[in-house]
Amino acid sequence: MLTIAILEDNPVHTKRLKSLLSSFLKQDYSLFEFQDSDSFLTFLKKKDTIFDIAFMDIELKGSTGMEAADQASLHYPGMQIIFISQYLKYVSPVYDTRHTYFIYKPELDTYLKPALDKALRAIDRGNKYVLDISWNREIFHIFQRDILYMERTLRTTNIYTTTGCYHTSKKLTELLPLLSDSFVICQRSFVVNLEHLSSYTDSHLILSNGRDIPVSRSHLSAVKEKLNELMLDP
Repeated sequence: MLTIAILEDNPVHTKRLKSLLSSFLKQDYSLFEFQDSDSFLTFLKKKDTIFDIAFMDIELKGSTGMEAADQASLHYPGMQIIFISQYLKYVSPVYDTRHTYFIYKPELDTYLKPALDKALRAIDRGNKYVLDISWNREIFHIFQRDILYMERTLRTTNIYTTTGCYHTSKKLTELLPLLSDSFVICQRSFVVNLEHLSSYTDSHLILSNGRDIPVSRSHLSAVKEKLNELMLDP
């Protein structure tokens, strides 16, 4: 089931969006409504709910939808963010923020379905990549999109995700062929998911959760090559 958030302070626009969603979406979904970005971000911090799609009005009380999107993406980079606005002045500024689609409110009837289709394709791609591991005779299925990084310590590989940490005896070199193209070895003991990359230098990768991962000289060229591939990937 999809989980959808609507950040909109105008009840008329919220009602219209909900009506269109019920027409276009053929699968089950749960819907949460927020009238300001602060309540949305507070909800994310206190609840276990992870939203698949968030519709965000750009002008909201407390902070803009773009600011809320930036903060939400730090914790849930897999969330598909669709900006909606009645002001075309935001068409260019939204590209400073990760998002899936921008819809001009007067054209909502026309562009909501293409925006949903694009978001659902991205969600489907993310759901296909699942890493299966075992630990203490228990099997775990981990969405690769949720993995931040892996660290090899002695005979254990620790897999750090957005929701917790898992363990496996498999080596990094055994796990890497099972992972999507966004993963790269950056140092003998570390594999990083570049989808969660916030910033980087020639010696360090900074992840969305603030974790600083070292890059060794022997792996620097491979990291740069992978970064270039991801930047060129449409």
